[in-house]
Amino acid sequence: AIIKIMTKPKVPCEIYQQALNGVVSLSNTTEILIN
Repeated sequence: AIIKIMTKPKVPCEIYQQALNGVVSLSNTTEILIN
């Protein structure tokens, strides 16, 4: 992920959105594991 950002410069907004999506999917995975 870090390499992609370095080779392909992204708008900070896009990076933030990508990080947010990662956190959301991580939360969903954790929720499934707990249930």
